[in-house]
Amino acid sequence: MARIIKYRPIKDRDGMRIGGPEAIVFVMLIVGAFLGVKYYFQTYRKAPAYALGQFFSAVKTGNVDAQYALLDADDKQFFPDKQSYSKAPLAHGYSARIENVAFGNETKAAQHGDAVTIDAVISVRGTAKGKELYQQSSQTVQDSYTVRKDSNGDWKVVLSKSKLELPKKVEPSPEGDSITNN
Repeated sequence: MARIIKYRPIKDRDGMRIGGPEAIVFVMLIVGAFLGVKYYFQTYRKAPAYALGQFFSAVKTGNVDAQYALLDADDKQFFPDKQSYSKAPLAHGYSARIENVAFGNETKAAQHGDAVTIDAVISVRGTAKGKELYQQSSQTVQDSYTVRKDSNGDWKVVLSKSKLELPKKVEPSPEGDSITNN
C-alpha cells in the first residue's frame, strides 16, 4: 500500500545567511560595477570619439551653443562668434535629420601629435521639400573628422582639417524649415 507523506517545511534557526559562494558573487558584482563606473568616467568620456559623438548630438538637435563649444581654436578664428557659426550649413542644416552616426577607425594625424582622425558613417534622412510623406529617403555618407586636444586637455573638433563630406553630398534643410529655426 501507498504511504502518505506529509510535507513539513524545514525551519532554519539562524534565519537567512549569506554563504561563501554568495559572498564571492556579491563581491564580484560590486567590483565589476566599480570598474565599469571608473572606466566610463576616466577613459570613455575622455576619448576622442566621445567628443565627436557629443558634437554630432548637438548637430542632430540643432544646438549651436554646444557645437560652438566643441570647436577647436583654429575654427573659432574662422568663426569668431556663435552667430557667424550659426550660418554654416552644419549648424542648423541637419537638425532632426541625422538618423545614425557610427564611428570607425581612429588614426593619429601625421601633422599633429595630439590630433586623431576618426572615420564616420553618417545616415541622414532626405529633405521633404517637394515630396509626399511616402517618398522619404535616406542617404549614407562616409566621412572623416579630425579631433584635437586643446590646452586644457579636452578633445575639440577641427572642422578645417576634416573632410566634411556631409555638406557636400547631402543637401541641408531649407532655410524656412520649422525644425531648423530654433
